[in-house]
Amino acid sequence: MLYILRHAETNANRSSGERVRGHGDMSLDAGGRTEARKAAKTLNTLNIDEIIASPIKRAQETAEIISSTLDIPFSTDDGLETWDTGFLTGLLVEKAARGVTYYEINHETAVPDGEKYGDFYRAWAKTFWKYYNMKDDKVRLLITHGRNVSTLQAVLKKESVSTPDWGRVPSNGSILCIDGNPPKMELIEGHFEDKAIKS
Repeated sequence: MLYILRHAETNANRSSGERVRGHGDMSLDAGGRTEARKAAKTLNTLNIDEIIASPIKRAQETAEIISSTLDIPFSTDDGLETWDTGFLTGLLVEKAARGVTYYEINHETAVPDGEKYGDFYRAWAKTFWKYYNMKDDKVRLLITHGRNVSTLQAVLKKESVSTPDWGRVPSNGSILCIDGNPPKMELIEGHFEDKAIKS
């Protein structure tokens, strides 16, 4: 069993003026800190043994709040990072949409100042399976990003490279449980959003 938490909200996640986040250095806003505390209360009932977070600032800040509430230290894994969207990072989503879509479809072409979408997807899939297939009895929480969780269904089906399913992405602060053989995904807390593009 594995739990996945989408990091809590930043100002760049807001639907009015939403921006491509990528590896951008965005902090949680007041609403995001509230979301993280709410998620921590739920996670405190789930017997979590280990917390592993993306090294990106918004995931680290989410992990700090969760870790403090659960009284469990957290570690960092680069494989939980989101896609490095390079020069597109920080642009309004509506202005960056064509560029983001181009590099997702042409997934072996690197975004200038960023990375290939295919490299991101393969690293994320490898990291997910590394933790899911661990043979101990530890219950782990992975703290990652919207782009990662939006591709999770494809990762579970072991698709080689898949673009995000933005019609079914868990909201910021949402908790997913992955369990079973074959693994199935269940939303424990939060709701699914339907948006055109995220990062």
